[in-house]
Amino acid sequence: MNPSKLLPLLAILCLPLTACAGTIASPDDSPAPTGASSTAPASAITGDWSCAGSGAATAMQPHPAALGPQDTLAVHLVEAYSHSDVGGMTVVACDASDTTCSSPIAGTLADDSGLATLTLPGAGGSFDGYLEVTAPGMPANLVFFDGRSSNGGTFELVVYTAVALGITTTLAGVTLDPTRGVLRAETRDCVGQPASGVSVGLSTSDHATQIAYFASDGGALMPGASATDETGVAIAFGVRDSGFAVREALGATAVGGAFGFARAGAVSSVVARP
Repeated sequence: MNPSKLLPLLAILCLPLTACAGTIASPDDSPAPTGASSTAPASAITGDWSCAGSGAATAMQPHPAALGPQDTLAVHLVEAYSHSDVGGMTVVACDASDTTCSSPIAGTLADDSGLATLTLPGAGGSFDGYLEVTAPGMPANLVFFDGRSSNGGTFELVVYTAVALGITTTLAGVTLDPTRGVLRAETRDCVGQPASGVSVGLSTSDHATQIAYFASDGGALMPGASATDETGVAIAFGVRDSGFAVREALGATAVGGAFGFARAGAVSSVVARP
């Protein structure tokens, strides 16, 4: 999507996030939590935060994903827990402003190894929209591309099958609300690498929203934790069916973020970075 189209949405979501440093206000003007409520010790802060300055809040910068030759987008779909290939899924590219993907840019079917390649006409070498990944019997996955980088030209994307989502909710001790969505936030540092010690806040959080963090290098999901482990991944349950801003912070200092939207019953995935 052309960056100029983002301006109205970014204004609504209070981005750049320096304007929201500290507490993020939710739409009903009640304070939204900046992370999971806990007395558990935070993970040690790691990563390259040289772009964050001397304690000053750092605004989110756009990082459109670089496309391949002839504006091709190659992805590899892997299951959230086993990281095994997930094939046979419909993969559709959508503009970031098209929340229902009513006018898809391109679409294809992932092969048995989870590989899919789309051609995005007129993209100009980059993509900041999202992919809608669907298959019978599984939740829709909305994978936002701003902030993502590829490995040798192919983007590895974590998707949630019904089984994977069931494992996630069991580990977190939550019951899914079918009228709300789930958010997977991958927090990154200044050079785009996963970093520990990062807390996550969500602009639309309310009493029904719960944030949990992976721990033990991704081996467990810890609702009592207050920051990311080495994987840099946080999960939010009970996310309102609306647009949201994600605040990435080191302690009380905002160091970046992301934007996207949730859809009832779907899993949204974003990359939050400076």
